[in-house]
Amino acid sequence: MSSLVNKVPLTERIAEKLISKERFQEDEESYEKVKYGMEVILINTMKIGLVYLVSLLMGVFFETLIVHFSFLIVRRYSFGLHALKSLNCTLISLLVFVAGPFFLRDVSSSNLFVLIIFAIIVLNIFLYAPADTESLPLLGAENRKMLRNKAVLCTLLLMGVTLFIPFSEIKTLILFGAFYQMVCIHPLTYKLLKRRRNSYEIYE
Repeated sequence: MSSLVNKVPLTERIAEKLISKERFQEDEESYEKVKYGMEVILINTMKIGLVYLVSLLMGVFFETLIVHFSFLIVRRYSFGLHALKSLNCTLISLLVFVAGPFFLRDVSSSNLFVLIIFAIIVLNIFLYAPADTESLPLLGAENRKMLRNKAVLCTLLLMGVTLFIPFSEIKTLILFGAFYQMVCIHPLTYKLLKRRRNSYEIYE
């Protein structure tokens, strides 16, 4: 019995505890959907918790927060690649959001450098955002155009904020987060990882 329990993922067992199957007795499909959604939330919460715990232990909690925030601002409307395996996602997150800030926390960036790098990022966002995946096709030409424009606007606003921040080390961290998101939507990254772009073409 214990061997069977051990084979069930921890997140699935927690989700089953949190969601009463009795409420879905007549709708098994809805139960599975709700349980799966809960598992996704639990997995992401655990990964984020691990990332910030490690950043705290390494003394870069604030730096990790800045990089993560910058990344999310640009990613909100530009979308992009996700790791196919949870373990890979966790390792990449630790590398980008903990190791990256650890090595970059004392690196300074001038406003000229900020302008140059952000110009590259904005250009790539305009050309390649939003970038979908096999599991998340972005349907509708008008929807994609709206997302692209919002992604460009968010990136420009982030650039403006970065230019006015008086601390050159924080400028570097913001640049790093935004640049990483640019990498996540770039066609070359998709090609290197053998992932499909423009998955919406299958459905339109």
